[in-house]
Amino acid sequence: MPAQRRDGYPIAKTGHGPYGNYFHQPQVEEIKCLKDQMSQANKEINSDYECLPVDFYEVTDTDSIEFEEATRIYAESFPENERRPIAAINEMVNGGRGRLMVGKRENEIVLMSLLYPLADKSCLLVDYLATAKEHRSTGLGRAFLRHILDRTDDLQFNSILIEIENPYLDDDDAKLKRLKFYKSLGMKELQGVRYLLPPFQGDEPVELILLIFSRDDADHLAGEAVRSLVIQLFGELYDRFEDDWFLTSTLGSIPDFVPLI
Repeated sequence: MPAQRRDGYPIAKTGHGPYGNYFHQPQVEEIKCLKDQMSQANKEINSDYECLPVDFYEVTDTDSIEFEEATRIYAESFPENERRPIAAINEMVNGGRGRLMVGKRENEIVLMSLLYPLADKSCLLVDYLATAKEHRSTGLGRAFLRHILDRTDDLQFNSILIEIENPYLDDDDAKLKRLKFYKSLGMKELQGVRYLLPPFQGDEPVELILLIFSRDDADHLAGEAVRSLVIQLFGELYDRFEDDWFLTSTLGSIPDFVPLI
């Protein structure tokens, strides 16, 4: 029987990966009350910000209750054509390709995130991030991303990348708020890059934009560097290569000079 944490959950098994042991130690983040210091934009997004502790840690045991609860939150939070099958996540976690993080508050799993470190360790992709329905708009997503962004140096990645649905296609308020939320954390949009997410199920792709947080706080990227990054993402995450229509369409949208805004 696996060792138990004091709250009754099994301890996540220690594994090996590009993070060393850093993510294998539970991290307790005090979500501080910052309402008075927040910008107006942040107040709009975090109107129900709560001051409760949350415990962030990695789960490597795919037979654990934590894995089951994390994948339940995941399935409830993303449409089918954007979701990897649970079996694929199981395989990624067991193989060390993906890192499943959870947030626990008051003995309940309230957040999940699937992180993907690129093979050359140049970039960490926050592949999925979701909060349980009843805990949304409480500052959990902000606390988790701050937890990751503040540790860029410790994790030895040059940059952290996030994909979000393109909010400019339909001026969707929720998507625009999501973009504003990530930018409020210091992430920058790769302007002009039309990123087509290959469908995991069905035939319809999803158009995304890319956001990056880099240690050097650059204001632009060379188009060739972005093309190389996209080729790497498509190959490692989606098993799609340069003869793939979605990849060639995305590459064709990348200008020679990519402003970060």
